[in-house]
This record gives sequence, structure tokens and C-alpha cells, in this order.
Amino acid sequence: MDFESVLAMLGDNYAGVQLYTVENRDMTDHETTIVYYQNKEDAIADAEKLWASFSEDDREYKEISVHRGEIEYKEQSGSYRFLVQQKLYKAYKKVYVCEDFAKAFKEKQKTQHLAEGMSEKEAIAQAKKDFSARYATQPVIKFGMFAGFDYAPNE
Repeated sequence: MDFESVLAMLGDNYAGVQLYTVENRDMTDHETTIVYYQNKEDAIADAEKLWASFSEDDREYKEISVHRGEIEYKEQSGSYRFLVQQKLYKAYKKVYVCEDFAKAFKEKQKTQHLAEGMSEKEAIAQAKKDFSARYATQPVIKFGMFAGFDYAPNE
């Protein structure tokens, strides 16, 4: 849904309603397409599909993010805006994941490489390469938009 459709659907009952956005940003000119959702899972699933549809070259200048927030009315200007409260998903060149997922992914890859006959040192190095080819770790932050970031893809 676009913003006007969300406002029309909610009417005067917008206060406190949690909404989710998928933002598709072209980093060369910062042109952004925003789609609104009522369901977190649908927003993240669509963001994952959108990111997967980009070629490696396109990923160099695209950013996809999912935000949780709500609509706010600004009395002084008489307008509505989407107020972001939390970033739930980010993909820019790579998909940003939580530290727990990063550790689990590397351990899984290490185990797989050990089973293939690599030495412990080689398996650890290859697991790190496997991770960094697809993902980046979002460090734990206690405040701001990334507070509580816990994205982990369903693999």
C-alpha cells in the first residue's frame, strides 16, 4: 500500500497502529520507493524477495530496509508522516544479520567444511569467507533505530 491508501484505510484511527515499511532506495540519487504493510512477516518476506531479485551489480547501489513505526500527525503543518521506531531488516551490498545468526552460520559452515576434510584452521577461514560473501553483522546496539535488531534469514 502507498501512504495515502494507509491513511484512507485507517481514517482517524491511526494513533498507536503499528505499521511496517519496505524501502527500496537507489543509492546513486536516493530515490526511494516505500510500500506499507500491516504485518511484519509480509514486509520482511517481500524485502527478502526484492533483494534476491537484484543482480550482484544492482546490489552495489541499492538499499532495501524494513522499518517498524506508526503514523504521526503534525499539527503545525497539518500533515501526517510515518515515524520510524525500529529498523528490522537492512540490505546494502550484503544482508545485515544479528550476531547470533552470524555465529550459528559460521559454526554450521565450519562443521560442514570439517566433514569435507578441511583442517580446523582451513574450515574456520572458509566459514568466515562463506559468511562475508553474503552477510554483514549488525552489532548489538542498545538505543536508536537498530536497538533490538534481530534479523536472521530462514535458511
